Amino acid sequence: MDKSSGIFIAPTTSLTIILIIFSVLSTVTFGQSDAPANKPPAILVSSPIKGEINQAVTINTSISDPDGNITSIIWNQEDEFPPVNMNISLDKQSMSFIPKQNVTYVFSIEAVDNNGSTTLKSAQVNVGP
Repeated sequence: MDKSSGIFIAPTTSLTIILIIFSVLSTVTFGQSDAPANKPPAILVSSPIKGEINQAVTINTSISDPDGNITSIIWNQEDEFPPVNMNISLDKQSMSFIPKQNVTYVFSIEAVDNNGSTTLKSAQVNVGP
């Protein structure tokens, strides 16, 4: 074997065999993609921090997805006492209710995008003196 070239020559009576061995060191990673990572939805809440008993309160939001579209918007009353009747707009970007007691009402807004990313925001409305 010629060590400088890595060529091994095996003489035979009628045939010469040449074996060439290459050594390549490399790393292969599976599952990587050059596609950018999915960005979660953005929720901007413009909510009044105060309200009055028996006076309608509206919580407005601006919900968007920087790299896709929104597939779901879900409103929930977190404290659930006293429960309120939530009137959610057709585009689900605002919700109104009429408070019946002097308490802090807490609501959550959850947005899901077309790639399954979720963002959750809270909105509080203090009712009372």
